[in-house]
Amino acid sequence: MKEKTLLKFSFTTTIVMLLLLTFLSMNLKPKETKISEINEKMLNEWVYVKGTVVDEKVMGNEKKIYVFIVQDEDGKIEVFYDSNLTLKGCTVKVLGKVFQYKSKLEIEAKQIEIIKC
Repeated sequence: MKEKTLLKFSFTTTIVMLLLLTFLSMNLKPKETKISEINEKMLNEWVYVKGTVVDEKVMGNEKKIYVFIVQDEDGKIEVFYDSNLTLKGCTVKVLGKVFQYKSKLEIEAKQIEIIKC
């Protein structure tokens, strides 16, 4: 009887914890950061920025890399994304990791949400 009770308790606890982790992962995002506040101390950290796409370009021959220049009221930053969206002039929210390339801070986007186009 004890084994059966322990098994039920373990199973129930596992399900509850999985549901909790799923809920938290869907609802936890970093706080919105102004582009001018992004610095070297934030390398490899997740950021959430909001701004307008003022320019876009495609890099690479075989594997295309899409680069958007996102600007808010205080600064602008290059955002790399692996999808061929056309966003110039759109207001977007970008969730991504900060990285540095040739002494320049940039964001590798995981998610781009279009606010207004």
